[in-house]
Amino acid sequence: MNRKKYSEWLRIDLHIHTDYSKKTKDNDYKGIFSVDTLYAKLVENEVKIFSLTDHNGINLEAYKKYYEEHNLEEDPLLLVGVELDIDKDKKIYHSLLIFNYSTYDEAQKISKKFEKKYAEKSLDIKDRKLTFEEIIELFPEDDFFFIPHAGNKKGIVAAYKDNEKYAQKMILLMPSALEKVREKARWIYNEGFDAIRPDSFKAKNDVAYIDFSDNHNISKYPFTHKGEPECKKHNFYYIKGSKTYDTLRLAFIDPPSRIKSSEEYEKIRHQNNVIEKLKIEKHSILEDCKLRFSPHMNVIIGGRSSGKSLLMNLFSKKIDKLKGNDKYN
Repeated sequence: MNRKKYSEWLRIDLHIHTDYSKKTKDNDYKGIFSVDTLYAKLVENEVKIFSLTDHNGINLEAYKKYYEEHNLEEDPLLLVGVELDIDKDKKIYHSLLIFNYSTYDEAQKISKKFEKKYAEKSLDIKDRKLTFEEIIELFPEDDFFFIPHAGNKKGIVAAYKDNEKYAQKMILLMPSALEKVREKARWIYNEGFDAIRPDSFKAKNDVAYIDFSDNHNISKYPFTHKGEPECKKHNFYYIKGSKTYDTLRLAFIDPPSRIKSSEEYEKIRHQNNVIEKLKIEKHSILEDCKLRFSPHMNVIIGGRSSGKSLLMNLFSKKIDKLKGNDKYN
């Protein structure tokens, strides 16, 4: 397995629908969903981490087919997810739940929990909704991200208009991000978050904002929603790390360093000259040693005053320490 040893900038899309959403929402999907088409579109658009997030349910058939056919290291990583209608005093807002699971058995386990709860509440398949408290009770030991909409009529801010501070505290205390927030509105949200922080934590800029395609027609991917003429082509977001769930965790904790919009990514994509690798030959201790560097590291080459580069000087000091040490002989 050729797993890279360093972080990369990865395209992600955690909000893609299948035709299962037509079961739970009228006229919610256009065209025919196909896992084969999904895979081809993801590869074509270089998406590395994604989720299938249908409304209030999980398309187990789609998850099963994808995991059976596309489980190689180079394939896009599918994380188990869902888009929920969350009831806050009869006001409904939408939120993604993205779980730390990437197998069919785990998708089945999460689906069974949802279906059992809906049955207990005698909810019609097209009128499914849960409270935030019920979600927490359902998954006390399951690791998941809570990513609510914040920039439209089904957003968390509208639902908590009478108690915005509570909503902000939820976002700050949970490993989460906010979706569907326009750039020009983000300073308003940040101002609100700062108002409930102690002085030492104000202006830390650590609230994660991220947008996904919300695609409802896989044949038109990566266009948003159903890919109709008025729909826009999605501008992807990038996160820095490897193809793992924990990469998302780190990104949501440190968004300035680990989350970039397409525009921000383009500004840093073209690196100047970097050291890719260093090979040490004909050395009694480090024979045929190869060191690979991340292209995203800032490698210091300078140090003219000492006659050596700082990098080479550090290497030589480490090598000198090995001499005479029986542990390395």
